[in-house]
Amino acid sequence: MRFNHPAAATAFRAVARIFGEVVRIEPLVASEYAVAVADNDRPAVAVRATVALSPTVDGLEGARRGGEFQGMTRLAQREARIWITPNDYAAIGYDLRVSDRVILVDRAGAPSYRISRRPEISDRGDVMVHLVAEADQ
Repeated sequence: MRFNHPAAATAFRAVARIFGEVVRIEPLVASEYAVAVADNDRPAVAVRATVALSPTVDGLEGARRGGEFQGMTRLAQREARIWITPNDYAAIGYDLRVSDRVILVDRAGAPSYRISRRPEISDRGDVMVHLVAEADQ
């Protein structure tokens, strides 16, 4: 079934209603040399999204160079993503950009994240946004 099929739209609404939560998107203008500031051309919005915070473990392996010791490091991290239905994403009125802030307002302490990659359209047609924790959370 294609994502623009009426049944898919019904499924998107059902998933968002059951698993979704309100997130606040604060557009920022990022600079390599300064702290990011609010983007006055793109207003902050609240949108319903499905949030996934899942623990992951990645390994980093070093390459042997001369007499140096080859090492390996394991990083435990919390991968974060949100999914926004196509209609809700279109209602935002602008495209999300890398370094925009996403605040999970329904969660205790309202943790904040930054968008780490350009949003992508998933195989189900919804918009998948990759996040990275903004502070020690």
